[in-house]
Amino acid sequence: MADVPTDQRPRERLFRFGAAPLTDAELVAVLLGTGRVGRNVIDVAADVLQATGGAAGLLATPTAGLTALPGVGPVGACRIQAAAELARRAAKPAGAPRISTRSELAAVALPELRACDENAVLVIVLDRRLRLTTMLPVSANCDGHAVVPVAEILQRVVEASGAAFAVAHQHPGGTTRPTDRDRAVTAELRKAAADCGLRFLDHLIVAGDAWAAVRA
Repeated sequence: MADVPTDQRPRERLFRFGAAPLTDAELVAVLLGTGRVGRNVIDVAADVLQATGGAAGLLATPTAGLTALPGVGPVGACRIQAAAELARRAAKPAGAPRISTRSELAAVALPELRACDENAVLVIVLDRRLRLTTMLPVSANCDGHAVVPVAEILQRVVEASGAAFAVAHQHPGGTTRPTDRDRAVTAELRKAAADCGLRFLDHLIVAGDAWAAVRA
């Protein structure tokens, strides 16, 4: 930042004027902290925004994708992910929503899935009154397809003190049509949940903004 006048540096501008007047690149520069050889931190931030498609794309980029961008690295990626999670939490309505319909389940799952790796399975954990307590992405990459890890899902629900849960995953083919494997997994989840004393609500397939429930 030696080539940027002190009064024009993003951190100093934020201290003086607050965050609102800063450009997207300046805000990202504050998160990154430093640039790289040949590119100051504002230039790097602008490169990152261009590579990810702007602020919304940046916040939806998974950690691995951020780390791979020149000038970001693990520390910068963690800072951006932390800011993204705070933004998502701030956007959620106060109080835990109650999930009583598939539409309500899809409404909370779709925005969260957009921020996940495309092969992730999202576990939606609820309490006994079907109030949302947490949503947990579970890595499920296997030869480019999402494979629902039943045992791990049940373990995560128990660890989160959940009484009920649902799962949602993105179809890599861009269709919401369930496969035979999707139906088999749904039946397996229902049986395993009952054996553990948990309530299994639903299994959603998501493709973009479209979704469908899997009927076993």
